[in-house]
Amino acid sequence: MDIREKSAGRDRQAFEMLVREHHRRILAYAQAMVPDAHAAEDLVQEAFLTAYLHLDRFDSTRDFGAWVRGIVRMKYREFSRQRRELPLEE
Repeated sequence: MDIREKSAGRDRQAFEMLVREHHRRILAYAQAMVPDAHAAEDLVQEAFLTAYLHLDRFDSTRDFGAWVRGIVRMKYREFSRQRRELPLEE
């Protein structure tokens, strides 16, 4: 059983290993979208939390990093929508 399969079974240590393995690249990906370092780190933390909570949806034959980058992309869209300024009507 590889690390991804253990993580799919909610093995916390295996998931932590995946986070350590992918964190730097996932953070660089988030920073390319959000220049604010704190906001990028928040996106990454939210993405890893979402990944952990939805490990049962992860196909262990696929690339974990790509899956988490997809989650970061969705979190970025949510972040962008929340920060969008709406013009006031006159």
